[in-house]
Amino acid sequence: MSKIVMCYVCVNCGNEMTDLYKQYSPSVLKLTNCTSCRRVADKYIEYDPVIVVIDLLLLNQEAYRHILYNTGFQNHWKLAVVLLLVEAYAEWTSVQGRSSDALSPSSHWFQGEEQFYFTCIYSVLGCGMFFSLVAAVTSARWWLLPAHKPPTYSFLVLWKGIVLGSFCRFLFIPSLIWGQVGSWHHVFITGYTLLAQLRAYSVVCNVSLMASAVVITLGIALKSLETHQVTSWVLGTAQSCLCHGSSSAGNHSGSCLA
Repeated sequence: MSKIVMCYVCVNCGNEMTDLYKQYSPSVLKLTNCTSCRRVADKYIEYDPVIVVIDLLLLNQEAYRHILYNTGFQNHWKLAVVLLLVEAYAEWTSVQGRSSDALSPSSHWFQGEEQFYFTCIYSVLGCGMFFSLVAAVTSARWWLLPAHKPPTYSFLVLWKGIVLGSFCRFLFIPSLIWGQVGSWHHVFITGYTLLAQLRAYSVVCNVSLMASAVVITLGIALKSLETHQVTSWVLGTAQSCLCHGSSSAGNHSGSCLA
C-alpha cells in the first residue's frame, strides 16, 4: 500500500514542500528551509493566529499561502454561509432603509421577511455564478496554457481562495451595529473585497495581479449580467408559485365555506 504524502508549499515562493518543520522533542522543533528560495518555508508556524489575521487583512500573499495550503482550512463552507448571510442582511437593511413605506402598517406583515429571503437567493445565485465563471475562465486558461498550470491548483483550492478573499464582507457588521449602511461604505467594502480576491486568485493560480484582475473583472461583469436574468426568472417563478398557492388556498376555503 502506497503512503499518502501531505504536500505543503513555501509561503515565500510557492515551492512544494514535503514538510515544514522537524520536531526533535515535544517542545523543540526546527523550521524547514525552502530548497528553492533558501528561506524559512513557513514562518507562521511559530506565529500567533492574530498575526496571521493581521497579515491577511494587509493582503499579504504569505498569509494566504499559509492558510490555503499549510493549515487544515476545512471550515470554508461555514465561512461562505456566514458571509452570504451578512451580505444579504446588509443589502436587505439598505433596501429597507431606502423604502419609506416598507414597514408601514398597511403593508403585508410578511413583506420584510419575504424581501430578505429573496435577497438571500440573489446573493447565493450571484456568488455561485461568480465562482462558476471564474472557474470556467481559469480552466480555459489552463487548456490554452497547460505548462503554466501550478501543480497545487484544484477547484477546491480555488473555492477556498475565493471564500477567503471575501472575508472583507465582515466589515458590514460595524455599520449594521451603528445602524448606518451608506453607499460609501458599500463602495469601500466592494473595492477592498476585489483587492483581496485578486490576491487570493494570484496565490492559487500563481499568476500576476494584472492577470488576476482580468479574470476576476471578467467574472464580475458576466456575473452581473447573468445573475440578473437568472434571479429574475427564479424570483418570478417563486412569486408565481406563491400567488398560485394563495389563490388555491382561497378557492379551497371558499368551497369549504360554501
